[in-house]
Amino acid sequence: MPIEVKIELVGWLKRYSPEINPVMIELLCPETVENAFIKAGIPIEEIGIMKAGKDRLNPNYFISENIYIIAYPTILGG
Repeated sequence: MPIEVKIELVGWLKRYSPEINPVMIELLCPETVENAFIKAGIPIEEIGIMKAGKDRLNPNYFISENIYIIAYPTILGG
């Protein structure tokens, strides 16, 4: 059974899906958060924080069930 992944993009990350937010993809088997972002066409290096509910995720976290992820961009400053 496919795993449904919804990725809500915040801030300038919305440019990767200007018409649909959250982005929805299906995984056929458990995969890492990083692979889910790659399949969605979102560069992982632009992600500052990824959260599922109150939990912060790392790129190596394995998604094994339906999940809603909020992705915040990297904050740059000088």
